[in-house]
Amino acid sequence: MMHDIAEGVCPLIINALLNEVIQQRLLTYSNIEQRTSCFIYGFYDSSNKPPPVKRQQLTHSTIAGTASQKRCLFRLFPIIFHDIIDDLTLLPLYTILREIISYIYANPLRKSWLPYLDGLCKQFHCLMIEHLPARVTPKVHFLTEYTRSIEMHGLPILNSCMRFEAKHLYFKQIAIRTFNFKNPLLTLTKRHQLRYCMLNNSNSFCYSSSITVRSSKSIKWSKLSIPVRRLLINFINETDLIYECTSIYYHHMNVRTGSIVVHHLAHAEEIPIFCQIHHLLNIQEKTTTIAEMLNTISFDENLWSYEVEFSGTLVTIDIEHCFDIHPHC
Repeated sequence: MMHDIAEGVCPLIINALLNEVIQQRLLTYSNIEQRTSCFIYGFYDSSNKPPPVKRQQLTHSTIAGTASQKRCLFRLFPIIFHDIIDDLTLLPLYTILREIISYIYANPLRKSWLPYLDGLCKQFHCLMIEHLPARVTPKVHFLTEYTRSIEMHGLPILNSCMRFEAKHLYFKQIAIRTFNFKNPLLTLTKRHQLRYCMLNNSNSFCYSSSITVRSSKSIKWSKLSIPVRRLLINFINETDLIYECTSIYYHHMNVRTGSIVVHHLAHAEEIPIFCQIHHLLNIQEKTTTIAEMLNTISFDENLWSYEVEFSGTLVTIDIEHCFDIHPHC
């Protein structure tokens, strides 16, 4: 997946779209570089912030960056270039590939989705031959084999080497920085073990097997807003100790205030209902999450994102029973 999609097809489509932007004179090379460098990435995307797209990369049909950075740029491409995305004739290639990726990275993946996924992959392959015949690489063809691979070997996300490469990158960086050629394995092992000892002995509290709180501060009942107090008045006493934290770790995933969470799926169409986390409270060694429900208005295929609006309704949610956690920009 990492080599076929993140480092293969995704940068190929990005390069083709940006070259069309230049050919149609919608933006200049300097405009593209400025947009990709000045775009404000959210907390969850900041670690994968891609480098600016320069003129040399577009002329040589390359996109700089790691696999995670290229995938991040591909995912946020319609947001960065939202004002010109509708004028691109190659946009169907992007939307079809985006839908293919949403199925390939899905966990769990329903078996009934496979025929539709196979049709999408073949449609993408045909459009590539029609619009970009010179860019049809073997990795484009590999997409048509994913349906058969899923039937034989299961979820592709479980076979991805992305996590191994990320772990391996840490050791490569340490080896370069230490510049030690005498027993380097001892140096790498010791640094790695000491790092995890520091993380495990930091100011953290485990309130369940899946939720860890790194740091928190006490807060008085009177400091909470009136809507929050009305929501909690039946569950706690005013004398109970209340600790508020800005983030918690749920299965090693950082959940912060401001995060957008898929609360549940509505109706037979399985429309996602989102909510935004406002407070993360620890009361009597139990994590209580206060969130505001969001109304799902529609889905924009060009931007590949849902349009939502704030409802003003506060609820308590259980992070362990939510479907997914989405970046908040």
